[in-house]
Amino acid sequence: MTDQTTKTLDLTLYRDFCEEVAVFPQEDRQTYLDLGLIGEIGEVAGLVKKVLRDKGGRFGEEERESILYEFSDCCWYAVMKFRDTAVFKNFTIETFFTGSNVPIGQKILTSIDAMLEHRNPRTVLEEINYLAELFDSSIEEVLRMNMDKLLDRKERNVLHGSGDKR
Repeated sequence: MTDQTTKTLDLTLYRDFCEEVAVFPQEDRQTYLDLGLIGEIGEVAGLVKKVLRDKGGRFGEEERESILYEFSDCCWYAVMKFRDTAVFKNFTIETFFTGSNVPIGQKILTSIDAMLEHRNPRTVLEEINYLAELFDSSIEEVLRMNMDKLLDRKERNVLHGSGDKR
C-alpha cells in the first residue's frame, strides 16, 4: 500500500494509470473487458461462497485481503470498459452507501448481481465501494491496491501471463 491513503484519488488519474499498464488486443477491447469484468466478479463470488461454506460466513483478515485484491481487479476492468464515459469527467471518489442489517452474504450477492445487470460505470464502482466498505475498506484503498499490484508487475515485466500472484 502506498503512503497516499489519506489523499483523495481522482478516477481520471486512475483511468490514465490503467491505460498505461493495459496489455490486451485493442481490436477485441470491449469483448476482452466484458469477459474480464465478469471473470473477476466470479472470482469474488467464489471467495465469498467458500467463506459461507467453510467458515459460516465469518470473514477473517486473510479472506478480507483476498476479496479486496479481487475487487481491485474488478475496478481495473470497470474503469477500462467505461473510460470514455462522462462519469470520469472531474469525478472524485465518494462514499455511496451505508450499511444495513442484511446478512453479508446476501449483501455481496445483491451487489454482484447489480454489477452484472447494470452496464454503467457508476453502478459498478458504487457496488465495489459498497462491498469494500463491508470489509472495512474503501474504493480508494482498493484502487491504490490495484495500482501498487500493477506497478509491481510492470516493473517485473509480468503484466502478461496469468495467476494472481505472478
